[in-house]
Amino acid sequence: MRVTHMRVQLAILLIALAACGVGQAFAAAPEPPAGAPVTAVPAATTTTVPPTTTTLPPTTTTIPATTTTSVPVAEEHPVPPGSGLGRRIVYSNSGQRVWLIDADGTVVDTYPVSGRKGVPSPGTYEVFSKSETAHAGHDGITMAHMVRFARGRSLAIGFHAIPRDANGRPLQSEDDLGEYRSAGCVRQADHHAAFLYEWADIGTTVVVLP
Repeated sequence: MRVTHMRVQLAILLIALAACGVGQAFAAAPEPPAGAPVTAVPAATTTTVPPTTTTLPPTTTTIPATTTTSVPVAEEHPVPPGSGLGRRIVYSNSGQRVWLIDADGTVVDTYPVSGRKGVPSPGTYEVFSKSETAHAGHDGITMAHMVRFARGRSLAIGFHAIPRDANGRPLQSEDDLGEYRSAGCVRQADHHAAFLYEWADIGTTVVVLP
């Protein structure tokens, strides 16, 4: 009975405490009255860092051009010794090459030719006749820019362009110059023959070397 009585008293005590508002300590916090100032919590600040782009200038590497030193033909093929002095044409039969030399010794030009071995004989000659076009006397063969300086058994011997047949076809190529190909005259490339024709006057000395 005594325990029951104590439980009843405890219940009455709890009811009294509730009436006094002690239980409100465990209640939710009351909302602020209407019109009360509201303190806004500032939003988090986000800082955007723009991406950094570094542009590297293109690198250009310049490779210097290779310098080619041209050796003058006259240095590659010097005038043979014992070829005389003054303004002259030098013809090396064994070398199948011609030099055009001015009065002061300057080599005007030198280039390969095609002649006949041992013809004409070594010696000093002079230009005695010139013809823009010469005829071989057979098969319609012609030679441009003939410059005669020696005499063969039946025909004159001279410098001229590569002969053409009756149809205008050359009897040899310019690549073959430098080899024996002629019956006696000295064959030249067309442009060389044209130049020598203008350069060599009647009386120009021609030195033929073995």
